[in-house]
Amino acid sequence: MNVHGLDNEADLLATYERAASAAIMAEYTAFRSKAVGVMVLEEAWEENTIASPRQWWLLWGSAVPHLQAVAVNYHKHAGRVCGREAVLL
Repeated sequence: MNVHGLDNEADLLATYERAASAAIMAEYTAFRSKAVGVMVLEEAWEENTIASPRQWWLLWGSAVPHLQAVAVNYHKHAGRVCGREAVLL
């Protein structure tokens, strides 16, 4: 989240401009291929079975910072809506 200049999750945007949306989609492609940053490590994917989705994104999502911001924001609200954390992606 540092790439966005944010220290607090509460400051994450609810909507995104076209350029940010394009960056998010490009990062989503990289995320799905598991071939970017620390996501190439098997440990990143093993951790997903242990940690909550929000914590996973905070810990491992720095390689895809725009997608990380969306995922963290989603999980922040998913717990309130569903009464429990939902799984993203």
